[in-house]
Amino acid sequence: MIAVLLWLAAAGAPVTLLDDVVGAPPAGWRVIAVTLRQRPAVIDCEYLVRRGAAVRIWLLDRRDLPSFQRGRAFRPLAMSGHGRRGSLRHNAGLGEFVLVVDNRLSARAGTEVHLRVLLDFSGGQARELSPERRTVIVALSLLFLGATIYWAARRLGPQLWARLRQ
Repeated sequence: MIAVLLWLAAAGAPVTLLDDVVGAPPAGWRVIAVTLRQRPAVIDCEYLVRRGAAVRIWLLDRRDLPSFQRGRAFRPLAMSGHGRRGSLRHNAGLGEFVLVVDNRLSARAGTEVHLRVLLDFSGGQARELSPERRTVIVALSLLFLGATIYWAARRLGPQLWARLRQ
């Protein structure tokens, strides 16, 4: 029994995708691929610059990477602030994504960044019930409330009426 509980507790733990130092060239960037094929996940990324200038981390859909590389307009899914330390977090569906360590503002030297990327499959995404299910849940809740009131009235009603008449 204890083994099953430990297994269930461990099932919700985030998976470490990357926990390493990565480099980005001067006035350049480094790309790390993240692919989610089976289940959606929360992508959680933290970084700390070990050597070099401040950087920015971008999370992009893989299809937006060519636009980023050409300097054209693109839509980031998430981005960190420009600095020596930071983080980003995004509820991602299935698909192919890239994390970009952006060092384009530093033309003099490359940078080394300790990057930690976690994937949390524990269902961090909120979902909404369909209108039919909501109706059923509300109806069952009202039915339970009515049954509770009826039971209490039958059980306590005669005693309350007797005390009120005294």
